Amino acid sequence: MLAQGIAAGLFGSTLFKFWTDPNWIGIREGVYILIMTIFGIWNAVNDPLAGMLIDRTKSRWGRYVPYIRFGGPIVGILFIFLWIPPPGLTIGQLGLYLFVIIMAY
Repeated sequence: MLAQGIAAGLFGSTLFKFWTDPNWIGIREGVYILIMTIFGIWNAVNDPLAGMLIDRTKSRWGRYVPYIRFGGPIVGILFIFLWIPPPGLTIGQLGLYLFVIIMAY
């Protein structure tokens, strides 16, 4: 629960400021809101599907361990990429980068 609270706090307050502030990344607020709206819709579809997949998983480690063991590091790396975009991209490319990373996250 603590980790979810920390992640939600970062998403809710800091991520918006980081990506839309001209002193940081500086993409347009409307673009950011559109990306996050698409992300929210994607989560509404994706989360139940992931739950069904996890419920049907039968492995020697159990239901959840494979996803935690192999998915956890991937999500951690994506979280880092969310905060460190590659240098030299235009504003449009940064918007696309945010879209790709947030959808993979």
